[in-house]
Amino acid sequence: MWQLTEDVFLLETLGVRESLFTIGNGYLGMRGYHDEGTPIETSSVRGSYINGVYARVPMHFGERAVGFPEQADKQPRIMETQSVELRLDGERVFLDTAGVSDYSRMLDFKTGILKKTYTYTTSTGKKALVESMKMISFTESNLCLQHWSIAFPGEIEFMTVLDGNVQNYVNENDPRVAQGHAKLIETKACRSDLDCLYLLSEVSSSGIQIACGSVETLSNAKQVRAVVTETEHGVFKNFKAVNSLELDRYVYVTDSRFEDVSAAVVSRELHRLKTLGVEALLQAQGEYLEKFWERSDIEIFGNNHLQQAIRFNLFQLLQSVGKDGFSNLSAKGLSGEGYEGHYFWDTEIYALPLLSLTQPEIAKQLLVFRWNQLPEAIAEARGMGHEQGAKYPWRTISGIESSGFFPAGTAQYHINADIAYGIIRYYQLTGDEKFLRGMGLDMLVETSRFWISVGQWVAGEFCINCVTGPDEYTALVNNNFYTNAMAQHQLLWLSEYLKKLAHKAPKSLETICSRLGLTQVEMWAFERAGTCMNLPRDKSLGIDLQDDQFMNRAPWPFEQVGKDKYPLLLHYHPLIIYRHQVLKQADTVLAHLMLPNISDLETMKRSFDYYEALTTHDSSLSSCVYGTMAARLGEKKKAWQYFMESVEIDLGNTHGNTKDGLHMANIAGSCLTIIQGFAGLSVSEEGLELSPWVPDEMDGYKFKVLWQGTLVTITAIKGQPVQVVCGLGKEVPLHVTENQ
Repeated sequence: MWQLTEDVFLLETLGVRESLFTIGNGYLGMRGYHDEGTPIETSSVRGSYINGVYARVPMHFGERAVGFPEQADKQPRIMETQSVELRLDGERVFLDTAGVSDYSRMLDFKTGILKKTYTYTTSTGKKALVESMKMISFTESNLCLQHWSIAFPGEIEFMTVLDGNVQNYVNENDPRVAQGHAKLIETKACRSDLDCLYLLSEVSSSGIQIACGSVETLSNAKQVRAVVTETEHGVFKNFKAVNSLELDRYVYVTDSRFEDVSAAVVSRELHRLKTLGVEALLQAQGEYLEKFWERSDIEIFGNNHLQQAIRFNLFQLLQSVGKDGFSNLSAKGLSGEGYEGHYFWDTEIYALPLLSLTQPEIAKQLLVFRWNQLPEAIAEARGMGHEQGAKYPWRTISGIESSGFFPAGTAQYHINADIAYGIIRYYQLTGDEKFLRGMGLDMLVETSRFWISVGQWVAGEFCINCVTGPDEYTALVNNNFYTNAMAQHQLLWLSEYLKKLAHKAPKSLETICSRLGLTQVEMWAFERAGTCMNLPRDKSLGIDLQDDQFMNRAPWPFEQVGKDKYPLLLHYHPLIIYRHQVLKQADTVLAHLMLPNISDLETMKRSFDYYEALTTHDSSLSSCVYGTMAARLGEKKKAWQYFMESVEIDLGNTHGNTKDGLHMANIAGSCLTIIQGFAGLSVSEEGLELSPWVPDEMDGYKFKVLWQGTLVTITAIKGQPVQVVCGLGKEVPLHVTENQ
C-alpha cells in the first residue's frame, strides 16, 4: 500500500506507465521511461522538465484583435540525462518482451525511490541480471541519483549521456497537447573529461539557460575502462567491464533563474554531493518523506486498493508542486507535456485547499508565486482595456497570458476570484497575518479593483457580463453563477476584514491604504458590489442558474450522441456546443461546494440533480467535484461512484490521455472528496466543522488538519463515534455533526 508496482512489461502501455512512474521533487521531474530504450518508441515520451522554466513562442492568429497575446509560454523538455546504452557481448539491450524476463518495477512512496530489475537473455542464450535505482532528491532539489548493477558472464558496455538534442512532443489533432514549436532548447557548451561531464543549453526566446553535469563512483573502478565522446549536442561516457559493473551516478540539473550555471559551479556541487554519498542522501530523502506522511497521509481502513491509490495521488502531488515561490503546479505537473506545462486555476481550487490543510509552507509558496506575477497581471488588465486592477492569465508559466482561444481561456475571469479564494483559505487555516497584510492584500485589493472595473450596475444589481465560467462548453455569458458567487465571496470577505482591521489595528490599516492607494470610497465600492451581486436563479425550478441565458439554450441531444463522441470538444465545433445545455464539468455545482452557504440545502440538491443530467464530465476536474458535493448532500451511492471514477482517472487511464501526464487537479480533488465530502469538513477563521460518514466500501478513514498551528487528527470508523484528537497548541473550536 506504499508502492506502485508492475511485474509485466508491455510495450503498448509505455506512455501511460511512464506518467505513472514519474519521479520528481517540485523543481525537477522525470517521466518513468525506460533508460535503456525500447525497439518501438511510438508511445514513449522520454521527457524531463524543470518547473517554471519556459520558452517563449509566437502566437499565431488568422485574425488578430486588440489585447490578443503575441507570445505564449511553453515548458521545454530539458536535455536528456537518463538514457543509457547497454550492450552485452556487443549486443544492444532493449526493453522488449522477447529478451526480458523476471521483470519488476516499483515506485516507493516512503523513500521516493524508483527501482527496476529484470533478467535479459541475449541471442546466444547468455543471461544478465540488471538492477537499477533512481531518486530525485527532495532535500537537494537539483540532484538525480542513479544506481546500476549489471552481472553478466561476458563483456559489458554501458554508455551514459548528457544530450541536448531533444524535442517536445506535439499532436496536431488534440488541443490539450502542444500543436507546434517542438524544438525549444539549443546546446551552447559542452565539457568532457573523465572527472565531470557538463552540458549547457539555452531556452528559446526566454534566454533561460539550463546546465547539467554528471559524475560517477564505481565499485570496481580498477576493472572498468571509461571513454568520453563529445558531439555537437552533448557528451557521452562509455564504460567497459567484464562480468560485472556497478556504479552510482550523480546528475546535477540547474537553471540561470537561481544560480550561476557555469561548469565550475556544476562541478563543485557534484563533488559536494559525491562527498555526501549515497547513504546520506537516501537517509535525508527518507526523513523528508517521513515528515510529509506524518501530516499528510490519509489512511483508509478495509480497502487496500483505495489506500494505495490515495497514497499514490498524494505522493505525485508532492512530486510536482512548486515549493520555491517562483513555480507553481501545472495541469500535468512534472509528469508530461499535456497543456504545455501551463499553470491554471487548478492550483487554487483543487491543490491549494488540500495542501493548506497539512502543508501550509508549500501552500504559501504557491501564493507567493502569484504575488511575484502581480505586475504582469496588472499589465494584462491594462492591455485588455481595464483601467484598474489586475487580471491574472488563464494559462501561464511566466505570468503572460498563453491562451490562444479567448472564449474558453482569457474570458475565464473567475481565476481572479479563485486566487482570492486560495488566499482566504490559507489565512483561515494558518492565521498568517503577516502574509495577509502584505502579499495577500496586494492581490486581494488589485483583483477586487478589477471586479469593480469589469462589472456594471443594472437595475440595482452588480452584474459581470461576457465571461466564461469553469464549464468551457458554455462561453461568453452574462452573470455566470460561479464567477459572480466567487467574486462576491472575495469582495465581502475583504470588506469585512478591512472593517475588523480598522477596529483592531487602525494604524496598520492606514499603512496598508497608503501603500496600496486604497481609499474609503473603494472599500465602500467593494462592499456594495458584493452585497448587490447578481446571482441568477430560476424560481420555477428552484435552482441556481448557471448564467442568465442558460435556460434559453436547446437541450443537448444526449440520446443521439454516444459516448464515443466524448470529449465533445474533439468532435464538434465550439459554436454547436455553446448553443446547447451541455456541461463539460461542474460549474454551479462547484460554486455550491466552494461556498456552502451561498444557497440553501434544497436549492443545492435540486441544482445538483439538474446539472448532473447535463454534464459529460469530459474534464478530469469534474468527477471529484460531483463526488464531493454528492457526499455533502447525502447522495452516498453517487458519491462513491464519482469518487472511484476520479481515483481511477490515471491509474485506470479512463480518459485515455494519461500518456500526456497525470491529471494533477483531479489527483488533489480525489483526496478532498474524503476530507470535504465523506468527513464533511468545513473551514473558517472561527474553527472547523465536521459531518462525517463512512461509505459501505470501506471500514473507515483517518486524516489530519493543521488549524492555526494545532494538528487535529480525525478518525471515522464505521459504527463508531468520530474521534478527534488535538495535538499540542491552542484549543481548536470544533463542531461535529454525526452523519453515519
